[in-house]
Amino acid sequence: MPTERDLVREDSSTRLICDALERLGPRTQAQLARQIEVTISCACKCLKLLRDERYVRLVGQTNNIKGVSNGKLPFLYARTIKPLPDLRTGEVLPAPTANELRDIMNQIIRRQASIGAGNVRTVSSPAIEASPKDES
Repeated sequence: MPTERDLVREDSSTRLICDALERLGPRTQAQLARQIEVTISCACKCLKLLRDERYVRLVGQTNNIKGVSNGKLPFLYARTIKPLPDLRTGEVLPAPTANELRDIMNQIIRRQASIGAGNVRTVSSPAIEASPKDES
């Protein structure tokens, strides 16, 4: 999941989405994903972070790609007036805190658990045999 630390990196997906919204005006999640060449799920996560941090807001809904209003209508996102943090080019970011590392590890564990939930296999390890005693 993107964090606010991503906003200070010039090449991060989160920063690219903000820049695209500033240049192009209101866009849907799919349009943004196509524009900056990321997956829709990546754009979704970045937009969620940006909305939570108040860099982006919902401005309405639009017709779907085919121009009809059947089904779920995609949301339009627009930039707010909140300024982005300054870019840190050439500067090494500080190491993540213990809480950030914990959150990252928890996300990895949850992802692996959800992927393997249907296909849980246990592998039994062979018993370790004791080496034969020297009989002299």
